[in-house]
Amino acid sequence: MSETYIPEVDMVSLYLEIARNLVEPLEIIREAISNSHDATAAEISIIVDPDTNGAHTIEIVDDGEGMDEDGIKRFFDLGRSEKLPDRIGEKGLGTKTYFRSQRIEVETQRNDQSSKMISARMEDPWQKLQNDEMPTVDIDFRNREPGKDGTTVRIIGYCIDQPERFFNFKILEDYIRWFTAAGSFKTKFADYPYLHKQVKNLGVAPRLFLTAPTRNGNKEDHEIPGTHWFAPPNETPKVPQGDTDLTPSDLYCRHFGPFEKSTTTQRKQVSVQVYGTVSGEHSRRTASHLRQGHTLKSRFGCYLCKDFIPFTRRNQLVASDEAYLHFHILVNSQAFSMTSDRNSLANEDDAAVQWALEAAKEIIDGNIKPIAERTYFAMRKQEEEEEKLQRQRDKLAARRGEFSGLPNLRQPSDQWPVLKRPTCEAQVAVLFAAVLGNQETRELLPCKLKIGTYSQDSPTDMICVDDNGKPVLVELEYKLSNLFQHGHALDTFDYVVCWDRDIEVGESRPVAGKNLTLAEKDNQWFLTWGAKIRVPVIALQEILARYAAEAT
Repeated sequence: MSETYIPEVDMVSLYLEIARNLVEPLEIIREAISNSHDATAAEISIIVDPDTNGAHTIEIVDDGEGMDEDGIKRFFDLGRSEKLPDRIGEKGLGTKTYFRSQRIEVETQRNDQSSKMISARMEDPWQKLQNDEMPTVDIDFRNREPGKDGTTVRIIGYCIDQPERFFNFKILEDYIRWFTAAGSFKTKFADYPYLHKQVKNLGVAPRLFLTAPTRNGNKEDHEIPGTHWFAPPNETPKVPQGDTDLTPSDLYCRHFGPFEKSTTTQRKQVSVQVYGTVSGEHSRRTASHLRQGHTLKSRFGCYLCKDFIPFTRRNQLVASDEAYLHFHILVNSQAFSMTSDRNSLANEDDAAVQWALEAAKEIIDGNIKPIAERTYFAMRKQEEEEEKLQRQRDKLAARRGEFSGLPNLRQPSDQWPVLKRPTCEAQVAVLFAAVLGNQETRELLPCKLKIGTYSQDSPTDMICVDDNGKPVLVELEYKLSNLFQHGHALDTFDYVVCWDRDIEVGESRPVAGKNLTLAEKDNQWFLTWGAKIRVPVIALQEILARYAAEAT
């Protein structure tokens, strides 16, 4: 015995999962604009109004073709869409993000004289879904109202955390101009006839009016250009006089494109379109309003697009290092299929997609990057070299200024080569060389040494040779106490040379787990440990003082 079973779908769980898995709260705006634009709306108004409880009402009004009874049912249904298979929204999932609210209201009227004004209302969709209950839609019909063609959607009590972070004017404007149909770059390709069959209203940019709260609680209201937000071209930038914070490359911007390639794969036409810019930091900031926690690095680069709307970054098409952040490159192909959340590429292994990605890289490598290297990046390199030289000049000027304030060294003789007292270990090395090079001061040392080599990068600063021709290790310190802070192993020095012996006789300090004690005998200084360790200490300040005393 056998039977055929048709799997069932728990519709409540499915609707809840779609509404719950909202990656980006602003996707509700993207979906609303796409629906209005697909309905051939010439004007779209978006009004965001927070209430006293922190919830938000989002109203979208368009003058598009409106919906009939079946259309408004599809608006609330799942998986029923009239959009073409290669278009964004063909799965009918987007409007389900509206269910994350307290109420959804829709008013629509088609632009034909026989149509009715249709009103639909869904109460408490988010609460009902969480209670494992399918929300219902009440639909009313009334006589046609002249001048009311189009659709109005109200999403009341949109349920997200910290809505003020997302639904303020600047952030909404940024999102609309980057990631929605009102931020498409399709008009750049309006001269390609075959694309008009694949992308609706290719040469038309909608007029969009936005009313939303500002960060300080006021309201802002004005029209937003219905095209993607690129920095304006500026290939010969000039820094305003007196502005020391900007460089020419900061203001630079060059546009590339439009570029297009097409082929036939698996008996189907496939095409890719590329447009973009390379620009400096200031220019990139003028083309974005970053929300808190976002950076230019996380925003700019290379985006894959469908319907000429960016949906995911693919920076490796431009650069394998952080050079990608200087680019704002958009790669469109109708062969791209997006995941249900519209934030990732779903058909990476498809032959048409592989061709589109390879063709885009050929365009970028052949037509964009070489010019960017010769212009913008060459400008940046020259500025970096000039900045490096200026830092060196500034450092030298500061050093010259400090020189006059350095304490003078008491000169043992008119021929003494060192004028200033040492202030660091390297200057101690210079002074030690002068002491060794003068016969009278050399006689005051506890040993006869000659300098072999000096290095600041070695565990031992200096290798000298004693009067028996034996190499010995010499540690240099500005103050003797520094020896105990640097953690030198006992076998890395046979002598210690310092300027200032700032430790008292009999005082012990730890080095490499051993307590060394400063001792004195016959006017010579030693660090001792046990019966065998006896390291001579040469304090140059005292050597020169003794020399001066004997000379007088």
